[in-house]
Parts: sequence; C-alpha cells; structure tokens
Amino acid sequence: MSEPAPAARMPVAGEALDPRVLTLWRIDALVPALVTLVAGGGTAAVLSGIDSGPPAGLVLSVTVALVVVLTAGALVGASLTYRHWRYRVGEEGLELRHGVFVRTHSSIPYHRVQQIDVTAGPLDRALGLRTLVVRTASSTTDATIPGIAAERAEALRRRILERSGEGDAV
Repeated sequence: MSEPAPAARMPVAGEALDPRVLTLWRIDALVPALVTLVAGGGTAAVLSGIDSGPPAGLVLSVTVALVVVLTAGALVGASLTYRHWRYRVGEEGLELRHGVFVRTHSSIPYHRVQQIDVTAGPLDRALGLRTLVVRTASSTTDATIPGIAAERAEALRRRILERSGEGDAV
C-alpha cells in the first residue's frame, strides 16, 4: 500500500480565483516599492546639495536595494497567495481555503448567510473583477472571496442565496 502524498503537495480542492486578480494584487503590492523609490530618490537629491551627512550615492544604493526586495516580495507573494486561494460552493456550506504561511480553512453553513454583496473598486472594475462579501449574523464569520470574474460574480451570489433557502429576502 502506498503512502498518501504530504498535505503540502496535494492540490488544494475547490475553484481557483480568476488569474487577473494576480495583476491587481501585484499592483497593490508594488505601491510601497514605488513610494520607497520616490522617497529615496528625493532624499538622495536633497543630500547631494548638502556637504555633511551620508553621501547621496549611499542613500540611492540603499533605496534601489529596498525597491528590488519589495518588488521581488510583491511578485512572489502575490503568486503564492493566488496559488493557495480556493473556494467551493458545497452541499452544506461555502468553503474557503487560503493562506501561505497561516493556512485557513473555513466553512459557512448556508443557513447562516444573511446577505451577499458584490463589490468592485476602480482597479477591480478596470480588470473585470468583483469581490463577493458573504455576511452572517456574526461579524467574525463573514467571508470575502476576491478576484471573481464580473460575469461570474452575480451568478455565484444567486447560487449561494438559493442554497441558503431564503432567496434575496435573507
């Protein structure tokens, strides 16, 4: 009898998010790198006009190193997050699995669902994505599913509401 594969190597069950969410997460994660570059470049420019203090070249070098680290972290972090995000509309409830370092598996029974919102910020809309926010009686059990294709989000919302047995009047 063969040994089962380790849990870390088994594919995560459920539906994946839309791949366009990677672009959104990368943009969100690259903002700190951009701010660091602007701040470091400005500081280096100011220091180049001052005789005392750290040399502008050193500040610029440290800034570039920080930007490289932040950029690499943003790209790798977004990819890992996407890889580990799954959801499933099961028989008894909505199941969510996500997390890179801290893995979370949560299940929301349909009878607890009170409201489902479909939201989209400016970048979400530009990329054709929506976020599904599932609300329950307890705020600690609310769930958010990011990165759903706009055309799929409303159908998914209706499907969950149908399973809750209450329709739109939840």
